[in-house]
Amino acid sequence: MSVSVLKLPENTKGRDFVVGDIHGCFHLLERAMTKISFDPAADRIISVGDLINRGPQSDRCLEFLQKPWFFSVRGNHERYFSKTFKNGYPSTSYERGGIEKTLHWVFNQNADYFKKLSEALAALPLAMEIATPQGPVGIVHGNVPRGMSWQHFTARISAGDKEVRGAATEGRSRITAGDLQGVTGIRHIFSGHTVQEQGPRALGNCFYIDTGAYQADLYPEKNYALTLADLRVTAEDINKSQNNRRDRCIIILPGGQKP
Repeated sequence: MSVSVLKLPENTKGRDFVVGDIHGCFHLLERAMTKISFDPAADRIISVGDLINRGPQSDRCLEFLQKPWFFSVRGNHERYFSKTFKNGYPSTSYERGGIEKTLHWVFNQNADYFKKLSEALAALPLAMEIATPQGPVGIVHGNVPRGMSWQHFTARISAGDKEVRGAATEGRSRITAGDLQGVTGIRHIFSGHTVQEQGPRALGNCFYIDTGAYQADLYPEKNYALTLADLRVTAEDINKSQNNRRDRCIIILPGGQKP
C-alpha cells in the first residue's frame, strides 16, 4: 500500500546517499556507486525523483525500484507518467501526440513490465523523512511552500491538499526566489526538479541537487553531471562541491572528504 509521506528509520548498519534527478541515466548512478564503494548489504540510496524520461536507460527504473536499498519520492515525471497512463497501457492506436518525445521508451515495453512499473511509480511517496542522530532529513522533488514548516507540509500532503501536493512534485518558489530562510522542523531538505548548471546549491537548509544528469553525455564541455550526496553533508559541503568532468559525477561527502 502506498503512503504519501514515507518515514525511514535511521540506518544503523551503513551509509545513506541522496541522488539528484536521474532521468534514465542509471549508468551514471552505477559509476557514482563504484566511486563510493557502495555496499548493498548496508548502504541505502534515496532519490529525489524524476527517475525516468530523457536519458537512455529509463527502462531500468523498475530494476532499481525493486532493490531493497533503493528508495525514491515521486517527481513530476512520475506524476506525468501516471496521469498519462491512468487507464492502463495504451493500445497501438493510442494517439501519442506530444508525449512521444518524452515517453517513447514506454512503448517498447511488454504488458507485464508496464503493469509492474505503473504499480511501482504509483506507490512512490510525495515526501520522505529519514531519521538520523542529528535530526530528521527531508526529501521532496519540488519544494516546501515558502513560510511552511516541514510538519505542516507533510500533514497537508497526508490530508490530500492538492496545492501542497502539487508543490511537492513541481514547486520552484524557493529556488526561484533565492529564499535563504530555510524550512523549520527539519535538519535539512534535499530537492531536485530545477537544474543547477553551476553545481549543487544550498539555500538555508534546502539543498538542490539536480545537476542535469541527462545532459552530461550530450554536452561534455559543460558542467552537467549526476550528484550523489551523503545524507550527513552540510550546506558548506554542498556549496563547495566540484564536478569530476571525466566521470560526469559529483560526489559530496561530509567535511570535504574525498571519495
